[in-house]
Amino acid sequence: MQQYYKKIIGLVALLFLLSVSTPAMAEISTSQSYRLDASVNNNFGGQGNSVSYDLQSSGGESVIGNGSGGSYIIGQGYTPTLSKSIQLTTSASLNLGAVSAGSSNAATANLSVYTDAPGYVLAAQQDHGLQSGSNFIPSVAGSIDSPVAWTEGVTKGLGFTLTSTNATAIASKWSSGNSFAAMPNSSTGFYTRTGYTNGAMDTLEVKFRLDVAQAQSTGSYSNTVTWTGTITP
Repeated sequence: MQQYYKKIIGLVALLFLLSVSTPAMAEISTSQSYRLDASVNNNFGGQGNSVSYDLQSSGGESVIGNGSGGSYIIGQGYTPTLSKSIQLTTSASLNLGAVSAGSSNAATANLSVYTDAPGYVLAAQQDHGLQSGSNFIPSVAGSIDSPVAWTEGVTKGLGFTLTSTNATAIASKWSSGNSFAAMPNSSTGFYTRTGYTNGAMDTLEVKFRLDVAQAQSTGSYSNTVTWTGTITP
């Protein structure tokens, strides 16, 4: 049987530091002529720095420190009202190897997320379909809203699915990694995490799968996928 060579070579890992301010009992009032931290009694402190450090300090709060429970996290004192952040990492590329028409190949990528926010949304987009010169491989018919079951030898194109996570359960529409969606051409959310992680690293496994029609032109096909993590306050 003639082999058709297709591969994804550019699934790019990006690092985002996105934040939402979440002060509690330190409400800020401002106008063009003033800024007032109405409920903060900050007697001394400020910013200092040198070539080797940057320091922000405060003094005067009688109750300080961090605490957490099953449904909340709290930072007490003036300085802990700093912004939340998120870090998202994954492998730089994913190779689906040589694909023969009628026999799909699959490969997985792990998305690792660390945040101190109460939740986040992961989104994805591709720059274009798998491409080799002027030739393209189409995506599967399913969408993120409505993934389709993969039928070996029948389903054609590139699709992705969610297979496992140690965080918020994956939606049932993904059929435990057996239903696939086309990678969208604009940033679209595909996974939502709810609840604090208590400092733990989240891992989400994403599987890509590819099959082609018999008439697909041979070549080395590639595209680039961008992952985005956005925290929810």
